Amino acid sequence: MHLERKTIEKDETYLRQVSKPVDFKTDGWKEAIEKLDYFCKNDDLNMMAMASIQVGIPL
Repeated sequence: MHLERKTIEKDETYLRQVSKPVDFKTDGWKEAIEKLDYFCKNDDLNMMAMASIQVGIPL
């Protein structure tokens, strides 16, 4: 799985967009959580918190 990390230097417009609300009646939110979980567990930054928009998931 590959997620592209967004940065203020390169992606400020993208990062400043208003994310869409999560619809828990669909299965799409589960995939987003799996991607975030994967990124947090497999990234070398040892991050404590992040927003989904930072890895390209505008929810």
